[in-house]
Amino acid sequence: MRCVIHYAAPDGRIYPFCTYNSGIMFRERIERSFSIPLEVYLATSKNDAVENRTILKV
Repeated sequence: MRCVIHYAAPDGRIYPFCTYNSGIMFRERIERSFSIPLEVYLATSKNDAVENRTILKV
């Protein structure tokens, strides 16, 4: 079986979605390397009130 959907990481690497989504190896490593704390995001993002309200509800 081949996975025809791919996930592009922010660093330009491309992972087959099946691989990215099925195991902890790729997904958690990628999420950890590109995540930032919410406070940092809110301080550095453009102040889009609708977007920030949506994020804060989660």
